[in-house]
Amino acid sequence: MLTQLAPSNPYRYIHKLQIRARISKEYYGELNLQAKGKSKAKYRTERINQAQGPPDVEYNIYPNGTIMIFISCSSKPFRLVDEDDIFAINAYLGKVEDRLKNLFSDTRNMIVPPASTWILIGCDVNIDIQLNDMAQLIGINIQVKSALGVFRAYVKRIGDKAVYRVEQSLTPNEPVSSAFDTLRRDVKIDKDLLSL
Repeated sequence: MLTQLAPSNPYRYIHKLQIRARISKEYYGELNLQAKGKSKAKYRTERINQAQGPPDVEYNIYPNGTIMIFISCSSKPFRLVDEDDIFAINAYLGKVEDRLKNLFSDTRNMIVPPASTWILIGCDVNIDIQLNDMAQLIGINIQVKSALGVFRAYVKRIGDKAVYRVEQSLTPNEPVSSAFDTLRRDVKIDKDLLSL
């Protein structure tokens, strides 16, 4: 049934970005942020692309200089179809980099490395199929783990609409300067997944 609802060439999107950056560990002590948990990671949340709503970025800065950046954009995923989409993602990461520099008062660009060098260690690539009211009731939640990764399919509410989301969790572990283009080019979410 969902294969009948799917457009012949649905757009791919990307969300749930997990990015790693590194700074010199000496700057950890200069941050006036609250630490969370036993890891002693100092954290901060920011709202970058939304006028209102929950924060969409979380920074976790560890004593060893590792910075984990979590971008939760599940309700507003980035489109991943052409070079303009890659440009839009990189522009957003420029805003994330700027906010991170503000946390460290890095006015000389000496502490925080450029976003293009950050490592994309995890993300979900998805396609969304808009559902009508009846289809929402019969949508099935599925998760399949295989050697190729984790595939999920579920109904998701986005504002006043519902979509059937089919996604693949990936661990690219490569610099963002090349990772998004590689994902755009190489990741295919087969329509056969919609018939699971």
